[in-house]
Amino acid sequence: MRQILHLGLGRFHRGHQAVFYQKAGGWKVIASTMRSPDERDKLRKVQLRYPVLELSFEEDKLTWIDCIAEALSLQHDLPRLQDVLTSPETEIVTLTITEKGYCLNSSGELDLKHPGIQKDLAASDGLETAIGFLGRSLNNRKSKLTILSCDNLRANGSKLKRAVIQFMEASGLDTRWVEDNISFPNTMVDRIVPALLPEKIRELERALGLTHSELIATETFSQWVIEDKFNVLRPDWNRYGVQFVADVKPFEEMKLRLLNASHSFLAYAGLNRGHTYVHEAIGDEVLYSKVMDMLMREVVPVLDIPDDFDVHAYIGQLMRRFRNHKLPHQLKQIAMDGSQKMPQRIFSSIETAKKSGHSYSLLNEAVNEWLEFLWNSRDEKIDDPQASDLLQGASKGKDIWKNELRKRLLP
Repeated sequence: MRQILHLGLGRFHRGHQAVFYQKAGGWKVIASTMRSPDERDKLRKVQLRYPVLELSFEEDKLTWIDCIAEALSLQHDLPRLQDVLTSPETEIVTLTITEKGYCLNSSGELDLKHPGIQKDLAASDGLETAIGFLGRSLNNRKSKLTILSCDNLRANGSKLKRAVIQFMEASGLDTRWVEDNISFPNTMVDRIVPALLPEKIRELERALGLTHSELIATETFSQWVIEDKFNVLRPDWNRYGVQFVADVKPFEEMKLRLLNASHSFLAYAGLNRGHTYVHEAIGDEVLYSKVMDMLMREVVPVLDIPDDFDVHAYIGQLMRRFRNHKLPHQLKQIAMDGSQKMPQRIFSSIETAKKSGHSYSLLNEAVNEWLEFLWNSRDEKIDDPQASDLLQGASKGKDIWKNELRKRLLP
């Protein structure tokens, strides 16, 4: 049986790629956590079988997923993971490790000073990062492989390849075989799979007659666009809704600069105004109006939109997805890791608007809302890998700190 290795055994994988694998069948999936073994252990307790509940305004749908044959952990099952990666039966590797999992610096290159990368370069006691795992393990691979990043990064496959190559070079490993035999197509994925509060999960389980099922709740909408650049036999996933295209860029640009940009604006502005969930923030008429104006007046005019794509219908669909109160998506979840998200979601549109002479006042307001959120949270533990760097100079006062940070970060 053809085999897939997935790195990043979180909600998004279980509610997105795993659902496609379940539909397609014929694939043995081995999935691994990259940090805590908690998700591995939870899945093992339910014998690697769990339900996915699609919540919509019309009719809810329950699907059972049992395509994951093995659940592992990078910290605890490294030898097994390396065996899986080097096995000729493994044809595809997929990743959902979040933006910060790529350990990139502000220039998009591998951050060789990153603590996890430094530890993996030393390789004295296990491995900590997906980049380190791939860099060291691919050195022992003997057959062709396709690796698919499924995270919200522009040119995610290209960035992943560069990071892996840079890690291997820093480790003194020969990169020529990897460059010639491993393919890293760019991809775009889209589905809202929020972290629901435990009491909400229990409520849904009770309604379905389930207990401790490791239920994943998500929306009906699901999209996966993959650059058609496989160097193994391409799977027939297009029969199950996956789109294989020559160029992913228009799709990733629209998702990052429309959906993700809206999410970030709503997260920071909503939290600053006391909202908790996305559906509450989009139900705030002031925020709804600002988001729509930001998209229609400032983002759409600087987007490269395919001729046959109805961007107005797409934005209308986004607003409907955001209003899904049956799927309470916490704003604080979206607000995490702003330093990794804002450059792609907001800063890039500001840069394009500046170059083309378009207005960007609401995009600028999105930046201000993020900074206000950081300032309001400065005495708490901010969930961002660059938290200490972002708050540098805060002792000078809010206005001075904001101005200095804007000059440092904005294009």
